[in-house]
Amino acid sequence: MLLVHGFAGAITTYYTLKNNSKLKMSQLVLNVLWFIGIVGGIFPDFDILFIFVDKNIEHRKLLTHSLVPYLVFFVLINLIIYFTRFKKDTKNLLLISNVVFFMGVCSHLLIDFFVGGLGLFSPITNYYFGYNLPFSAKSPEWQITYFSSLYMVAETLVALWYFNIRKNIKSFVGRWFPIFLFAVAISATLVLMFN
Repeated sequence: MLLVHGFAGAITTYYTLKNNSKLKMSQLVLNVLWFIGIVGGIFPDFDILFIFVDKNIEHRKLLTHSLVPYLVFFVLINLIIYFTRFKKDTKNLLLISNVVFFMGVCSHLLIDFFVGGLGLFSPITNYYFGYNLPFSAKSPEWQITYFSSLYMVAETLVALWYFNIRKNIKSFVGRWFPIFLFAVAISATLVLMFN
């Protein structure tokens, strides 16, 4: 999806924090957690930078769009936190930070599975999982085709879901950072369309 990965990261962060609402956290800590979760939602797309090096790269086939490294790091970080002598509050904060980031990444991978597919278990297998787009993202006007496709229904549903829960979000970062990322995604898409 082009536009709503930040919203999806915010949605998973919202529900993760809601399920852990018994933990006492300052507003600063909550803002940091929101930032981590939302960045997790867009993180796999940082591999787009490789396209500037080699235009033939299909970024969803790279390791950044595989569940494998994120799952390995998630488990390793949890084990390190568990076996390290942190105070209980610090341990809980580190664990929830790891969870919100991982859930944000999972939201990204799930969306990409349904909207174009991805190399979900790379490097274990190079099999491409998910649903392929019915058009080539390498065609000059692919954005117009995308915006007029059924995939925009999925984008709209994720955006509506975010705006539905937004009224319950007390964090400045949780309320505004996804909207900023949405504006950046719209701007980048428009630049690509008209260049």
